[in-house]
Amino acid sequence: MGLFDRFKKSSKDTVTVTFINHADQSIIGQCELQPEQLPETFEINTTMHLGDDNWEVMSAEPSQKVEFIKKGELTLVMQKVEMVNP
Repeated sequence: MGLFDRFKKSSKDTVTVTFINHADQSIIGQCELQPEQLPETFEINTTMHLGDDNWEVMSAEPSQKVEFIKKGELTLVMQKVEMVNP
């Protein structure tokens, strides 16, 4: 099972989310999510748990829920949160 397999759904009521790695601009993955699985806005600091790691959303296009629902697409540029043992 892939990292995003548990999120896959096929419906016109979903948003296609593309996750991009901020470090090298590579695509981490893509999945279909129900709008209720996403926040109202990405204009505030947002961290998501993907696989075994936490990722901070560096930017989102579009950033508002009403816009990405209307468009049916959302692109998230993510940076892996590195934990340091104090």
